[in-house]
Parts: sequence; structure tokens; C-alpha cells
Amino acid sequence: MARQPATVPLVTKRLMGSKARNHKKSKLMSPAPTLEATAEEKVRIVKRRIEKAERDERMDITMALTPVKTYMGGFTRPKDLRALYWSKGGRFQRLGKVFEAPPEAAYEPHTVFLLEGRYETRHGLGRPETFDHVVGFCRESDFPDVLKKYNSPRAPTSELESMDNARWPWGKQRNTTRISWWAKGEDAEAIRREIMTGELASEPADSAARHASSAIPPTVPRSPMQPQARAFHTSARAFDTNSYNADHIVPDFYIQHKKQKKATNSNGEEVAVEEAEEVPVEYHLEDQNTQVRDPSLRNTGIRKRSHKGAALMPHLSDSLMSDEISASTRRLRGKIPVEHYDADGNLVHSSGYVTPGSQGHSSHSRAHRRKENLRDEEEEHAAQTAAVAEAVLESDLDTLSAVRTRPHPHKVPFEVRDAEGQVFHPSGFAPPTPADEFKYSDSASLERDLSSAVSRQRARERDASTPKGGRGIHTTAIARATVAFHHPLPMAPPEAPKAIQAEAESEAESHHAAVMDPTAPRRSLPLSPEVKAVRDAYMPTLAEKPFFRPLLTLSVSTRPLAATLVRLSRSLERGLPFYASIPPEDRRSGPSFNARVRHLRLDRMQTLAVQLAQLLAGARGGLTGLRFSPADTARGVDGHGFDDTLPWDKRVIGVGVGNWQTRAPEIKQSFRAAAAEDVQAAYTSSSAPADKGALSVYGLDEHGRRICDETGAEMPYAAKPSPSPIMRAIADEMRARKEDKRLDWAEDHGDLTAGEVNRLRHERRVRRETVAREHPDALARFLAKGPNSIVHP
Repeated sequence: MARQPATVPLVTKRLMGSKARNHKKSKLMSPAPTLEATAEEKVRIVKRRIEKAERDERMDITMALTPVKTYMGGFTRPKDLRALYWSKGGRFQRLGKVFEAPPEAAYEPHTVFLLEGRYETRHGLGRPETFDHVVGFCRESDFPDVLKKYNSPRAPTSELESMDNARWPWGKQRNTTRISWWAKGEDAEAIRREIMTGELASEPADSAARHASSAIPPTVPRSPMQPQARAFHTSARAFDTNSYNADHIVPDFYIQHKKQKKATNSNGEEVAVEEAEEVPVEYHLEDQNTQVRDPSLRNTGIRKRSHKGAALMPHLSDSLMSDEISASTRRLRGKIPVEHYDADGNLVHSSGYVTPGSQGHSSHSRAHRRKENLRDEEEEHAAQTAAVAEAVLESDLDTLSAVRTRPHPHKVPFEVRDAEGQVFHPSGFAPPTPADEFKYSDSASLERDLSSAVSRQRARERDASTPKGGRGIHTTAIARATVAFHHPLPMAPPEAPKAIQAEAESEAESHHAAVMDPTAPRRSLPLSPEVKAVRDAYMPTLAEKPFFRPLLTLSVSTRPLAATLVRLSRSLERGLPFYASIPPEDRRSGPSFNARVRHLRLDRMQTLAVQLAQLLAGARGGLTGLRFSPADTARGVDGHGFDDTLPWDKRVIGVGVGNWQTRAPEIKQSFRAAAAEDVQAAYTSSSAPADKGALSVYGLDEHGRRICDETGAEMPYAAKPSPSPIMRAIADEMRARKEDKRLDWAEDHGDLTAGEVNRLRHERRVRRETVAREHPDALARFLAKGPNSIVHP
């Protein structure tokens, strides 16, 4: 049997019949190149390790103060403590990570502050005027200087805007409207005194009123789990015994309405009633006398109108309640349609106007009429397109001569020709093709020969059509301007006019000098005259009467503790903003909204201070990963620090309360009571030596100075630590790096030659390498920055 020819390529046949390999294909492995890192790169690596050590400590403290998430169960597990990664058998130990101790600046006392504006700040439409708050932290000794910064032109942009929009005493004040809630002849102060003293509660009332009042308990029982329950609000003013608001009184107009309805017959006709019988109503006066109301004193006009409408109301009510149709809309027979076709097939308006293009059709067949309509639409479209398309497409389709566009002398030309014949736009751009060189043909002869223009347009559309998946040729004016006159050889663009070029160079020079020159003053956004006038008015007053005043401060011994407090003090424990916890309808009142937000912030910071004091005292085993110096081992690593009590000066929290607020004594007493009950009594053993307490409470004035509550004397801040000589030299070297920018600026402006600039840059590079090689650890610790939210004076 002859062999059949293969129907597939042999390669495919071999691949289809081949077997899978039982081993991996070997790869040619080349040794990895060993590149030695420069001294500066080694400093950057050490700097990142130092920053990570401080960040991990802050994360462990934050985790201890954050409640556990229980609302999203599932395939989750508890978070890991970062400090335990460095224990024996930990993750970082297995990976061979290198540990670098945090910087010395992280273990200085730091202060978390809450500032409040002196005056209310105006906001956008729909928001009440509120007192703005600022939350941040800084080094404890820098707090007075930081407070001066917030009350100066160097304040952040958001705080400057708050001061610009504040209600200053000399500015325009808010218009307040007083609403009179008391009736005429009443004294508002007397009513307030009666309500406060309870005089109305002792007045006698009828039995029904006494029964209703006795049914409501005087107070709502409060459960121990609901400490903020509110009682039901009731008014202390008793209703009159003859008042319509009382439950046992039937209004007299309702009685009269019932009697008038009974006085009508079954057909709905009104029975002649001279006057409805009035029911005398008795009511009691304050002197315990009884008086009868005279029915004849009622308004006669109201009674007459009620009699006139009594006959019509039954008919209306019966028609509304029944299922019958009372009326219907009918088309008028004499109404003429707006447009109609006459005998000739023209569309004629009712006024006699004949719509253009509505001539009759040659046939009554729908298919034939459809073809005629399609043909008319194509001719109309081709006629409209020919006038536009022929002006920009190929000019060799007809034999007409080209036409130039000439600018009128009374118009400003958009293209200018210089002495050399080059065309320029006013902006300086030199177009490759002037606009007057574009040719057109059919637009000039459209009115003379419409049929030929339409035929040429159809032929052009057929030629321009491309097959599916193909690509056509651009024939627009933009394509001709960019492609048709493209020179095959590269050539320099023409120079712009001298005036335009000089103006552009002057603008670029001024901008470059302002941006690149480090010695030039820092440019700020231009201020409007109104804002500048407001700032000129309030800036001189900030030295004596600062706008932002300290409401509350918390001072701790390390920077990670302060970073944790400031991070958690910006919202509630679940991350909800303070304003979002208030219902939208309650945010409309400015005074109420301000008071509630202030109390929420104070309560949140007090809760955090007490919880942190409990953890520092040893609650739940204390804080894991805590340090008090760079040389300390993190608490909890290999069991370190669990058997030692923290010294008092490291775990005490300083609480400063602004003495300028009215509730300052109450807030101080609340902090002292919480420290005694929740910290001292719960987490301090009787055998432990007595200390000064977990919280040290003192007062603050408007300038941030600490005031002792017992003596009234000022408590000075600790002196600022002086840097070491090595750190001072490194700081001078880092400030000298601005010379690189000066070199760039000088080179761009031609003050120095390229050789001089390269020589100076080489000297600067050698000096940086020398410092990085001689003091790598000190330079890395100097460059290691703390949290981004820290405020420097």
C-alpha cells in the first residue's frame, strides 16, 4: 500500500507526536555582578532602617490603643506585633534582616496639642460658622515657638485661610434675628422665672389633667449601661380647661357643623335655619370664678358663609365619592389641523403657507416615494458638502485657476509676512504652508453648475472609499499643510521675529530667576486686595491676642507615644470624624455644633490619655516594643522588660488645660479624678512606693506658658538639647548643598563657564563622599526624619 502524502507540515506532525520532557531544561547561569554601593547609597540604606525602627514602634503602640475589629469576621487572623519579629525564631531573624536603632531625637519629650480659634470662621454655603481646631505634635520645648508660628504669617495655608475668614470684631458681624416666642402682653422674663421656680406646677388643675400628668413618671429610670439617657421633655405650662388642645374638650365649631348637617334634608337642600343653637361653654378663671361664653358674640360673617356653602358641599362630596364620570373632554369638530396635504400633494399650513420642498410625488407607491426621498436627501447632502470639501481637497480635479484669499485692509491679519517673505502668526509660530496657498474649485462654481459639483463629489467619495481593514489617505487641509510641503532633508526652523523672541526671552529669564535662584525671596500666590486688607488688619494684633489658643495639651516622654496620640486624636475610636457623629439637622445651629464638637474632642483626648496611662502602668501586660532610648531593647523582645516597673518620669503624662476657657476647672478635676480612680486605684499595688500620680495636670495661658494651679507661678520648659559637634558639622554641610542649585543657576545665566561649574561640582561631590565615608552613622541619623505630621518651629 502506497504511503499517503502528509496533509500537515512535518514540523507540526512531529510536535503533535512528541512526548513531554521528564526533566527541566537547563539554563546557563552566569554569576551575578557584584556592585559595590557608594558611600552615599550606604547612608541612604541605613537611614531607611532607622526610620523603619521608629515606625514599627509607633505601629505597636497604636495597635494596643485601637479596639479589635469584630464586625468583619472570616478568614482573618490577629495582627502581628512588629517588635516580636526580632525575637528568637522571628521572621526578621530568619530572613537575616539588619536592625538599626531609632534616632536619639525620637526619645525626647513631645507634646500633642489641640488649638482652637478665638473667633468663629465663615465657611461655604450650608455650613455653620464654627471655631476651627488644629491637632498636631511637636517637641515639648518647641511648643511656645510652634504656637507663635501658627499666629504669624508663616502659619500653614489652611490656618491662614481660617484667620482670613474669621469674624473679627472690627469686621462685618452676622445678622441675628430674634424670634418672640411669647404672646403679646406677656413678659418673657416672668415666664422663664415661673418655669425655673416651678410655680405653674403647683397650680390646681382638673382631674383629667392631674390623671394625665400622673401617668408620666417624673424621671426616666436610668440603667447602669446607659449613663446618658435623656428624659421625655414636657412643658410646665398647663392648658386652659376650655382650650381646644385638651383631650376632653369638643370644639364648639364641630358641634355647630354637626347640627347644620342634620338640618338639611335628604335631597341636599338647606333647611331655613335662622340661627343654630349655641351650646354655652363654661370655663374657669384664675380667681376660681366661672364665666359663661356668650354665643351671640361670634362672628356673623363666618356663620353666613357656612350657611351658603352648606348646600353645595353635599353635591361635591357625593360626586367625589361616587364612581360616575362628571365630565369628559371632546374634540371640537371645527378645529383645523396645523398642516395638511392639498390635492397636488403639497404640505400646506392652515394660514396658507406652503412648506418649501413639499412638492407632490410622481407616484403613489410607497416604495417609489421612499426612493425619491432617498435621492433628494443624497443630492441635498452632496450639494452642502461640495462647497466645503472642494475648498480643501485636491485642486487637480478641474481646470479652474487657483484663487488667493486677500485680507481686507480694515481687518487685523492673522498671518504676518516679514521682510524676507516668511509667514508668522502673532504668537511666533511659523506655519509650513500659508493659509492663502490652499486652492479650491467647486466652491466658486457651485452656483453655476450644481449638477457637475454633485457628480464630482460622488466620484470623490467613491475613490476615497477603502476596503474593510484598509487605510485611506488623509485629504484634509491639516494633512496637506503638514505632509505636502515636507522637505526631505532636515532643516532648522525659521527664526521668530525679533520683538516676539525678545519678549519670550525676558519672560523666561524672569521666571527662571525667581524659581532657580535660592537667594531670591520665596514667591507666594498673589492676594486679592480684600484679603490683603484683612491680613494687614489682624496680623499686628496676634502678638498680644493670638487667634489660635491652646485648648488641651498632652506631653509624653517619647516621640512614638506622641505620634500615636496625635494619630488617634483626629477622630473617634472607629475612625469616624467628629462632625459625622452629629446628625445633619443638629449641625445647623452654630453654637450647639461648636459646643458638641469641642466636647467630643476633649472626651476623646481624655480617653486616650487615661488608656495610655493604664498601659504604661502595666494594664494588659503593658506596651510591647516600647523604648526610652536608642540603646534599649524593645520591651517584649525575648521577654525583656516584663518584670520591671517603668520609672515615674517616663510614664507620667502632662496634661495642660487652657485657663482662658470657662470650663477649665471642671476639665482639670475630671482628669485628676480619672487618674485616681481608673489608673492609680486599679493598676498600682499598695506595696509600691507612692508617686505623684499618672497624670500631671496644670494650666496654660493663651501664649502656651505653663501655669501651676497651686502657686500660680510659671513652670518653665526644659532646655533644648544642644547638638553634638559632629551633628553641627553635618548640619552645616547639608545646608551647603544649596550651592548645587546656585551653580545650576549661575551656569544657566552665564555667570560661570562650563569648566568652572564642573570643577565646583566635582569638589562638592568629593566633600559629600568624604563626610559619608567618615561619619556614615551620624549622617544617616541626621537624615532620618520623624513622622510627617510633626510640626517644627
